[in-house]
Amino acid sequence: MGDAPGLGVPSPTSVWSARWLRLPMMVRFGVVGGAAQVVYLVALVAALATGIHYLLAVVAAQVVTIAFAFPMHKYLVFRSDGPIRRQFLMFLGVWWTGAAASFLGVLLLVEVVGLDPLPAQLVVMVLIAVWSFVANSRLSFARRHPTVVDQDPNLQEASP
Repeated sequence: MGDAPGLGVPSPTSVWSARWLRLPMMVRFGVVGGAAQVVYLVALVAALATGIHYLLAVVAAQVVTIAFAFPMHKYLVFRSDGPIRRQFLMFLGVWWTGAAASFLGVLLLVEVVGLDPLPAQLVVMVLIAVWSFVANSRLSFARRHPTVVDQDPNLQEASP
């Protein structure tokens, strides 16, 4: 970790980085996922404000959110050093599979089970988040080689 120049104390950035990396992966996933939702809503509102059709606004917001979410998951959540093209394609597969499952899950819970749409969406959101974490950790960003973080005991995963 880098020290502040001439002071012999850790820089604020290195202290923050070490604290972030010590958080359990699931916590980092939740924080990044929450931030991605904020990015999506801001992008959607901005796109709608331009006057474009709402479906085009949704597509634009999805593109912006994916552009934010992929590097955040790759580098901050899963700390992956794997091949970016393969990981991006896998990430997109997980992303769109989750979106389709969310749509179908809400439809099923509302039309067949009889839940109201908002509680149905909340139930599906939790299930898709868990599925997305597992799928991304095992498919998109599976570790195949040890990284510098793996070899530094100060930056190891916190035990649950």
